Amino acid sequence: MPNLKIFAQTYFGVPIKLPIQPPHPLLVLLDLNLPVLDGYQVLKRMKEDEKTHRIPVIILTTTDDPREIYKCYELGCNVYITKPVEYDQFSEAIRNLGLFLQVIKVPDGE
Repeated sequence: MPNLKIFAQTYFGVPIKLPIQPPHPLLVLLDLNLPVLDGYQVLKRMKEDEKTHRIPVIILTTTDDPREIYKCYELGCNVYITKPVEYDQFSEAIRNLGLFLQVIKVPDGE
């Protein structure tokens, strides 16, 4: 994807640093199946933090259980995509989220 900048990433067992420090990313791609702090915990903490609660989160994971999908939306994810993912499906989800966020611009209240 052109113009894609990786802000931060975590690997096998290396815990993600929360809270996310500025400059904040424009978007977070999050897997649920993380070894130390699972994706649900990361999502919950992000949405509870007033500095990061507005960052859009796309769940990109292998879990396709409807209860798990529902839980992610309840916790505040914006898009849920099941792996393996097709490029067209993924890029369409990103594009639609971007259009939605442009239309629904909500003031920060700060």
